[in-house]
Amino acid sequence: MDKKFYEKYPLLSPDEPPPGRFVDRGWQGPATADSWRTRHGIAEVYWQRGYPHGAWNVLTPSGREDVTSTGSRWRRKGPGQPRWISGKIEISPDDVVFRDEPPPKFPYNPKGLERALANNRQFIAELRDLRFAQAVHSSLRGHEFIHVDTQEVWACTGENAAYMIEELGDSGDAGEDFERGPYHHLRGEPSDDRICIERFFLKKIQELYDAAITIKDVPQDELAALRHCLSMDRAELPETHKLWKMARFPLGHELYENIDVYDRVAAYIQEASWLRNDISATQHRLEHFNPSPLIALMKRTGRWF
Repeated sequence: MDKKFYEKYPLLSPDEPPPGRFVDRGWQGPATADSWRTRHGIAEVYWQRGYPHGAWNVLTPSGREDVTSTGSRWRRKGPGQPRWISGKIEISPDDVVFRDEPPPKFPYNPKGLERALANNRQFIAELRDLRFAQAVHSSLRGHEFIHVDTQEVWACTGENAAYMIEELGDSGDAGEDFERGPYHHLRGEPSDDRICIERFFLKKIQELYDAAITIKDVPQDELAALRHCLSMDRAELPETHKLWKMARFPLGHELYENIDVYDRVAAYIQEASWLRNDISATQHRLEHFNPSPLIALMKRTGRWF
């Protein structure tokens, strides 16, 4: 530990009372003296506002180790896989003991894309790879997704993505690790699926056009709205984000880091028939052309996108 840590967590003598305590969810004591350490034999515990947050030289089933609290459970470093082993600590005047104990399980009812990923055993197995788990969090957080066939929409916050990894993985990770902790940031950039979105909307427009031409007396402005998109130069459609990046950044640029795991995450999402629900160039062109003929045509054919 460095000097700043010892300054923040001064060691209390065995008979010295803590500088404050929590009363009715409020801290009573100096605001600058809410952290301290206590010694228990050769083990030490560091405290924040009356609650133990970590300890070192703790007696565990594997010997003397450092252990930490996530706020909801205690854990120690695993042998590699799992990354963490959950348990509980017992603090006595002479020692601190960590006993392995599985974390509590709560009802888990995933929705949308999360439900599809939770039913994919291969995806769950890949969460053992820390980089892959980090790429999942980076790829899902802050995005809205849409199912290609049902048009079901699913929005994912960073917290939602983090706790999905905690629930599905068997590595002992905590949601806090990905949302605010050591696994929060993975260099690189999530794989872009805009070309897939464009193909999705163009397919829907083609289906709508094929249905429209079988109907008698369809107003020409409705058909013109579809032909406008179907006949436009394909060069106007965005290619994959990789091509855009290659035109601006050399291959050694940090944006390409971890592209292997980002691409694997994108493949699982697309395999489940979900796409990021970002507005596409095709949608943009449709909406700026004249949406009212399209709406009329969709009502006429009963086809929506």
